[in-house]
Amino acid sequence: MSKSNFIKNKFYLLFIISCSSKKMNNFIYTFNRFIILLNMGIKNLINILKKYCPDILCEKKIEDLYGKKIAIDASMLIYRWFSVLNKNNINEEDLKSHIHAIYYKSVSLINNGIKPLFVFDGKSSELKKETSQKRKEKKNSIQFTITEKHVKECCTVLDLLGIPYIIAVEEADSVCASLSRIGVVDGVCSDDLDILTFGGTVIYKNLIGSKSKSEGIIEITFDNILSGLQMDHEQFVEFCILLGCDYCDTIKMIGKEKAYNLIRNSESLTDIIKKQTKPLEKEHIKKLKKAKKYFIKGMTITPIEPDKYIWKKINTEELINLLFNEYNFDLLKLKKTIHNLNNNYKKLNINVENNISIKTNSESVSLSLFLDE
Repeated sequence: MSKSNFIKNKFYLLFIISCSSKKMNNFIYTFNRFIILLNMGIKNLINILKKYCPDILCEKKIEDLYGKKIAIDASMLIYRWFSVLNKNNINEEDLKSHIHAIYYKSVSLINNGIKPLFVFDGKSSELKKETSQKRKEKKNSIQFTITEKHVKECCTVLDLLGIPYIIAVEEADSVCASLSRIGVVDGVCSDDLDILTFGGTVIYKNLIGSKSKSEGIIEITFDNILSGLQMDHEQFVEFCILLGCDYCDTIKMIGKEKAYNLIRNSESLTDIIKKQTKPLEKEHIKKLKKAKKYFIKGMTITPIEPDKYIWKKINTEELINLLFNEYNFDLLKLKKTIHNLNNNYKKLNINVENNISIKTNSESVSLSLFLDE
């Protein structure tokens, strides 16, 4: 057992022994969520950036993002929202956490002058099957998985809010990165740094959850990372693979510092594989190479033409009926919130009419729902 795993397991057992039953259940849940989120994206990349090029981590205030169009990793948002509900022992089925997550985050962003574009995960990449299975096993204790039904319900709310969205063919990461590269959005809201490995131009870390208040929003740009680490794009992708990503195992005995020094000394991934004292298994080599190709290929994805994404006015009557009748929102608070939203839509020059009707479109998740007609 590695030192880190020993410390993690010891920490876990001490809390189980010392906690009451109720506290223990909350701790186990929180700990499992922490481990899942810790293992998402590129491992230790943020620590490398803090050490070697801390100046590229620019702290921002929410008002600095006024007028920007931001892509949101919708699945990450929903899981984070649910984790807060679960820790407070609130039944997810009663509160429909996915609806609350999408609606209230939309309200918060619009009221702060930010235009959101939500991106939902499609099917998991073939390369990520093993990683997804491990996470699924941990999520079993959380008892919540985003289903196709959840996505459809979220999309219906977004339709009525007039906010564009995409359901990715596979994962949201490469689509979010592509949206930023082709200028549809000004950046991506995500704590998952592999957005940058896919070539996303700008990410805003800590914008999804409560950390935006306690730690501040952190802006990281792709070009600054390359110049700060003194790497080109291909080297950066190979470096991220050595650090550890969702699509393949790392190479044993190569930690973050060694990986950094190898890439900085112009060692390629192919060279590193060849120089291993103990030859890697063919399947492992194949996955390493496929992961690199997957990240590079993500750079070429263009979901749709930039001028096709538009924000529309709120369909006020339909939205109130849906949230009040189907999801038990408080009617007075709902009307007040939507009144304020309408005022902020005007300030953001969102003036395209929204004729979406949930009676005709509630079963549809087609991109045509937010295309300019």
